[in-house]
Amino acid sequence: MLEKLTGKQKTAMIKTLFGRIFAATTPQDLVGNLFKINAAGDTVVFKPHTNTKNLRGFIHESGLLVLEQNPNKGSWCGKIAAEGVECVWIMKSGSYLSFVIRHNNEIHILRTNPRNRQETEDRAHNILAK
Repeated sequence: MLEKLTGKQKTAMIKTLFGRIFAATTPQDLVGNLFKINAAGDTVVFKPHTNTKNLRGFIHESGLLVLEQNPNKGSWCGKIAAEGVECVWIMKSGSYLSFVIRHNNEIHILRTNPRNRQETEDRAHNILAK
């Protein structure tokens, strides 16, 4: 069903999920908070994602996961989150598909390049430097 979404619908969906994640104070605030979107007559549903690290997120039945960056990680993205920047990863089957950040009230979706991980970090830092 996700494949029926247009690029514009996918972007809107990601931005809405991002907003709901950071509107919730805790993962428990998301419980029972389904996100639904109609796509070509089908309903796409994301359910709240629970995890042991107490991170906020949503998951689709296909395995597509939108998950808050762990601010306790020592990685570059963990450091950004620890500084208070709202950021999430979009993942599926262990692969990082996109990194999403909010800066100056604008949401930026950065597609990841598995052949060049540094590219995502550089792009994120460039956005945050503005």
